[in-house]
Amino acid sequence: MKINLEPSPRESISASDRRRLRLALALLLWLASICAPSVAQEPSGATSAAQHRQEGVRYLQNREAQKALEHFRAAAQIEPQDAESHFFIGAILCDSGQSEAAIPELQKAIELNRKLHLGHYYLAMAFDRTGRTAEAIVEYQEALRLKPEFQDARYALSAACWKLGDLDGAAHHGRLVAAFDDEGIAVLDLHALQLDVGADDEL
Repeated sequence: MKINLEPSPRESISASDRRRLRLALALLLWLASICAPSVAQEPSGATSAAQHRQEGVRYLQNREAQKALEHFRAAAQIEPQDAESHFFIGAILCDSGQSEAAIPELQKAIELNRKLHLGHYYLAMAFDRTGRTAEAIVEYQEALRLKPEFQDARYALSAACWKLGDLDGAAHHGRLVAAFDDEGIAVLDLHALQLDVGADDEL
């Protein structure tokens, strides 16, 4: 499925969403810093999927999301079963306000690697921002099942429960968020997060 890379009207983003997305972007940039592979040029001179991923990571670190997106798309076309490429495509689209386009990419990443907690988190954000809050809650819960200490996912889950009128659920998850910054966003220990993009193991 081809992703439309042309600029599209941005979704209306609330103040809390903007704060969450700033944190998500910081997380995405951190992931890029640890996922850059060391690869050699193929003898044929053709650009490999790994090389496209490396270039995507480089552009992402330089905050050139559009160029990064092009390289991750190229990597996914060469290796359609690569969860990492699909995840980064979806995450970049989600962060750039193209949540509808992000959803199938994130779903594909999760299909390829069911333990990808960040895939569930970004998919939940994409669902939440497109009015599919009930589905977002399921994905936030799965992200937390895979990574119980993922405080930002728990904060987002509390907010999603509030949106649907589940005040008990909102209060419950709100109480479980142990560390907040001054803006009410959970403080993430980025170095404690890991992106599992290898072969999917049976749960």
